Amino acid sequence: MDDQDYETSRLEGTHDKDIVAVKRQTIEFYNAFTSKNFDEMQRLWLQTPYIQCILPGLPFPVNGYESIMEMWKTVFGASDDAFSSTVIKPSSMVVQIRGKIALVFCNEDVVNGRFSRQMHATNIYRKMGKEWLMVHHHVSPSADSMLRTVRQPQSDFDEAPQHLTKEEQPFASLHTDEEELYTSEESGYETSTMIRDIPAKPTESSSQQVPTGFHCLHPSVTDGAILAVKELSNAGRLSSKDRTLLFQDIVSHHNKGMEASRTEIAYELLVARFLGSKMVVSTYMKELLDDFCDQCKIIAKDLSEND
Repeated sequence: MDDQDYETSRLEGTHDKDIVAVKRQTIEFYNAFTSKNFDEMQRLWLQTPYIQCILPGLPFPVNGYESIMEMWKTVFGASDDAFSSTVIKPSSMVVQIRGKIALVFCNEDVVNGRFSRQMHATNIYRKMGKEWLMVHHHVSPSADSMLRTVRQPQSDFDEAPQHLTKEEQPFASLHTDEEELYTSEESGYETSTMIRDIPAKPTESSSQQVPTGFHCLHPSVTDGAILAVKELSNAGRLSSKDRTLLFQDIVSHHNKGMEASRTEIAYELLVARFLGSKMVVSTYMKELLDDFCDQCKIIAKDLSEND
């Protein structure tokens, strides 16, 4: 076996192991859901403000590790006997892995005695060290499977309005924090275009308004990207030419106006959004910078070729 065949075989072996690990993590997630194991659920998610959970009956997505854990604590504490004995299992699982991101598409088979229904789920994982941790969980009912409705007394949930469905009740106590957790027009998670943060005070110029669906890039991201490029350059991991090109990329976009540079976007996606957790910073900071460094080299190469 020549070197190229050996490397190909090694990569395929690593990929297969990652697929097995992601499937195992997904099964453990649904086991924790079924057994209402809060400690296990805490372990399975990445501890960062930039994760998201969307469940049926939820009036808004829940963002951030702490808020999502509070949500699971509320869900697991529901007093409905039928829910406590419900079994949730994944089926028809499809796993796609791209680098350190894994996508899992599956059905959720929800069974309680002789009653059952099927949901569709998308789970996204991020590899941190050797472990795959959940960063996104999105569930929706299938077209031919109606959600079961169960009424519960108002006393079960202090702030819950009366006559909520079973799916709505666990999240009613979170509704007062809806604006803090998520606003669809301001978050814009589905767009890859980012713009710099601008003052909230309205201006007469329409060009200074944040377009609906765009993501605001906090000024600290620009500072962090510059410092990270300097650190990587000083460590000899980025050439002086790459450093100059990346700085020019940041400065030129800054001078043009709102649209952020690719360097800033890479830093925000790969580093900044994970800095809210001390555990992540202390354990995975080197790995986060490794990912950012790889992207910086790609960006610098593109900038050099297009110069």
